[in-house]
Amino acid sequence: MADQDASAHDLATYVQATTAEDQQHAQQCAEEAQLLVARAVGEGNPHKVPDEIVSRCVLEVGADLYSRKRTRHGIASFDGIDAAPIRIARDPMSAARAILRNWIPIGMA
Repeated sequence: MADQDASAHDLATYVQATTAEDQQHAQQCAEEAQLLVARAVGEGNPHKVPDEIVSRCVLEVGADLYSRKRTRHGIASFDGIDAAPIRIARDPMSAARAILRNWIPIGMA
């Protein structure tokens, strides 16, 4: 799995966390993202998902978790004249699952 300190720094950079509070929140989100992605990949990475892909998934999941702090009722709004509010994904793993499906077969229940 990706190095925790590196993924926390990468996430803080990715989401443009500049204040100490935002960087601390980014670190917490990176740690949670690593746990979520590790569970999806499986113990010991049995499907041999490349480290770069796992790192991308941690980054995407972490960014989704991070953005929840600033959204109201799951609606993100952005600055600017042409910016329209959008609904964020309820499942922070949605982006990671889309990426991981290239390596991990989806079973039927």
